[in-house]
Amino acid sequence: MNVKTCSKCGLEQPESEYYLDRGRPRAVCKTCFRAARKLYGQTHKEETAVAGRRYRQSEDGAAKRKAWHAARAKTPAHKEYMGQWAKTPKGQAARRGRVNRYAQTPKGRAANMRRRARRRSVLAGVVADLTADQWSEIVAEHGSCCAYCGAKFTASLPITVDHVIPLSKGGQHTAGNVVPSCKPCNSRKKDRLP
Repeated sequence: MNVKTCSKCGLEQPESEYYLDRGRPRAVCKTCFRAARKLYGQTHKEETAVAGRRYRQSEDGAAKRKAWHAARAKTPAHKEYMGQWAKTPKGQAARRGRVNRYAQTPKGRAANMRRRARRRSVLAGVVADLTADQWSEIVAEHGSCCAYCGAKFTASLPITVDHVIPLSKGGQHTAGNVVPSCKPCNSRKKDRLP
């Protein structure tokens, strides 16, 4: 095993304790190199932050970061670490945040409606093939208004999917059987025919 003397601390150490630079070990050991980098980062905080941010936002930086994450995500150690992290309060809060942000988007709302309707339709044994695009067209046809009372949908008066023929009465979750409805009208109608 080859040994080398660090030019900074003067200790003799094996070459494995030196970072490589163009295939050859550096002049300073890993410990001294890390200490120098830390000191530089502390004395040049603003410069390093700006340079790092600029690089991360560049195409090269984004591609490199994406490749690094993809390679790292395949390792069993990383999967185990992420599994443990997901069980921590911070990990659970992060997941809830992602789920909640997605649920607030039109795509997320449509996915949740499909999921709930699919479950109910499976229980009732009916077909559920309404897509998000079809639902958007139906809402546009009704002018973003309730099909029963004609009220305009707002944040305080949310839109809901109403089945003209209720699923419990043999209706299906298809484009021909759904209309946009406000929550009060949908709740009032319940599982009755219009």
